[in-house]
Amino acid sequence: MSHTILKAVLGTLLIIVSVLAIGGRRSTVLPGHPSQSQPGAFSTQSDGQGSLVVRADGDECQRRLQDWEREIRADGRGWRAENRKTGLTATFDRRGMEVRPATPDQDWRWGLELVSYGVGDHQVVVGDRASQVRTAGQQVSYDWDANLEEWYRNDEKGLEHGYTIRRRPDSALTPDSAPTKDGQAEGALALRLRTRGGLNVLGQVSGRELHFAEPEGDGVLTYGDLKVFDATGRELNAWFELEPEGGFQVLVEDSGATYPLTVDPHISQARGLAASRHSVALAPVPQTATQLVITTQPVAGASGAVLAPQPVLEFRDSNNVKVTSA
Repeated sequence: MSHTILKAVLGTLLIIVSVLAIGGRRSTVLPGHPSQSQPGAFSTQSDGQGSLVVRADGDECQRRLQDWEREIRADGRGWRAENRKTGLTATFDRRGMEVRPATPDQDWRWGLELVSYGVGDHQVVVGDRASQVRTAGQQVSYDWDANLEEWYRNDEKGLEHGYTIRRRPDSALTPDSAPTKDGQAEGALALRLRTRGGLNVLGQVSGRELHFAEPEGDGVLTYGDLKVFDATGRELNAWFELEPEGGFQVLVEDSGATYPLTVDPHISQARGLAASRHSVALAPVPQTATQLVITTQPVAGASGAVLAPQPVLEFRDSNNVKVTSA
């Protein structure tokens, strides 16, 4: 009996020694992917010196690099993301988000904050900050209450903004002055937003697209491609409407809709503006590469503010020898 206990103790000590030997190095096969012994697999690991090491074949290294570049990361004051497609840097706090151009020759800011949502005169005012902010890879999500989630997704198409509304706002909370039908508030579903920064709405509102410009009149940003779907996949009629005191509403005709609803516009720079010059040029990954080493270095603008974490890339083969594209 004592011999069995001794073997168990020695086994436990061996595991502890192995973990301590690894130290701060973390290696894992990411969820949803096969082990590294199978084709197309990959693993990621910190080298303990501020670099991220991806072990995979050349094509998978390329995909991992693109995914890494679009990840939303904590930056000490909130969260931050870069997007090559739009040429924008996005920052997120617990109240909303801001975007600005990632190039130093442009110096404007624009952002959004949700004010309230509801139907008709019944508006649920959100608090000063979301009850919870969650990040996972290329997405950040705001839980405003049990019924409403706001999210941003930084994908290969650009910066996508959305809301998930789980049910129509509670008719029991509808003010007496609000018109009702069959116990439900009448009118379009409305999301009320206010803007941040110094951009102004440019020209007329086209319905599903808003254009914002600097004070001198140059159009720099588009908030549009508005689409709304219900739980069955049916697209609902939706449009933007400016508010007299500033800001705007997203209005949705939800008659007959099956909740939850997904409200889904996109944020992009105006056509013709260059994408970020502070993004890494994603050169083809050498086919002999089995390791991608990403080391980030800050890039400062003229004011001294950090514009973007600039990654320095290095590819290595199975013998740990540095390789380059032909």
